[in-house]
Amino acid sequence: MKIIIMLSMFFVVTGNTWASSYTDMVESKRFERNKSVVLDTFSGITIYKRYKDFYYNNGWNHASYDTAQHYCESLDSHGHSDWRLPSIDEARYLSDIFDWTANLWILPVDNKLKAFDYEARTTVGGSGFYFTCIRGGKYGSYDEIKNKIKKTLTSKVQSLSKKHQAAFKNAKRKDSIESYKTFLLEYADSPIVGEARELLLELEYEKAKESNSINGYSLFINNYPGSKQSPDAIKKIYQLTQDENNIAGYQWFLKTHPDAKQSREALQNLHKRAFELADDIGTIASYNDFVIAYPFAEQVEQANKEAYALEEDEYSSFFTSDAKLSRALLVRSKQIERKARDGSRAQRPGYMLVVNRMNELLQEQFPAEEATLRYLESEEFKSFYRDFKRALNRIERKLADIRSNTSNLTSLINEQTRLMDNHFEKAVESREMSAELTKQHRFWERYLAKNE
Repeated sequence: MKIIIMLSMFFVVTGNTWASSYTDMVESKRFERNKSVVLDTFSGITIYKRYKDFYYNNGWNHASYDTAQHYCESLDSHGHSDWRLPSIDEARYLSDIFDWTANLWILPVDNKLKAFDYEARTTVGGSGFYFTCIRGGKYGSYDEIKNKIKKTLTSKVQSLSKKHQAAFKNAKRKDSIESYKTFLLEYADSPIVGEARELLLELEYEKAKESNSINGYSLFINNYPGSKQSPDAIKKIYQLTQDENNIAGYQWFLKTHPDAKQSREALQNLHKRAFELADDIGTIASYNDFVIAYPFAEQVEQANKEAYALEEDEYSSFFTSDAKLSRALLVRSKQIERKARDGSRAQRPGYMLVVNRMNELLQEQFPAEEATLRYLESEEFKSFYRDFKRALNRIERKLADIRSNTSNLTSLINEQTRLMDNHFEKAVESREMSAELTKQHRFWERYLAKNE
């Protein structure tokens, strides 16, 4: 029968930082291991374990009772020489704490040589068995050992509880951020850390509210993620962002808190503010920038109408033939379509909205021109229109999500912020739009830095 040697397989000592009770904390420190011995601090019994060295080095598989008894009584180890074989009651106690499966010698029972079967928890007869040695904590019965363990546990739990409660009372008397932090640091595994942490959070959040700044609230959220005050802190951050009504500010909020309750409103305000900027500039390029960067905005239709009207004027002239104007419009449309093909899948919907608008103008203004007819009959147009219909369906789904109060917008918000960054960094249509957005981003950076 194979005997288990490693101590870690005999009992489990908890390594949890947050103990569920004082009992757990006390139990976790019950056993002390020193190389080949294990001390049970509750019973005072020390168990000596040298199976591998004793048996394998001597080439024995089993030992006689006399050999086992002589070995224990002659043992001088770890500063002690009062080692002995366990009694039957001590063997029962050992079987409570160790996951042994072997038969080990015990002291005689009714003057008969016996071993204890740790798996069956009963005595067996025979001439050769394994053995272990113990010392300390002599008891008259198994119940006496159990009562000693229970009494020690109760005493240690009461003592530990008093110590923690006294320290917590002192922290509450001072009622400061530092006093609670000190308590949580020194008693991190205490069952009352939850209450201490809540009191700390209340003080920390009051401090954040006193600062009434985005950085103050953000610091609180970063230091205490998932706290019950976090939703209110995010709400306050959004209110401060809304006060500035800055495109870069809304974009920052959406990047930082895409899952926030206020993200839908922030996205809608971002679209509204960006359209106002494009409308203030009032050029085809500024409207194109808006449509390309914000294809899921409610204002896209209005932006396309404004751009369409401007393009009608641009591609109408008494001094230039319709043939030249239609070719010029078609060339410009294809330039933008090429950007759509070269861009990422996420960037294409906005470009395709612009191209489709220009195609509609081409058909409306120059229906009989050769350039128009050739393009409308080409595979290039047919391919574009198929892709555009798919893109339009996707845009309509996104718009429905924004309008819905139940849809999760995290994915859409992340896509929107990437679209803004990519477009205005690499493919901007309007220099004025780009310059104004750069100005707003710099303002927002200064605003955050000022409130640190």
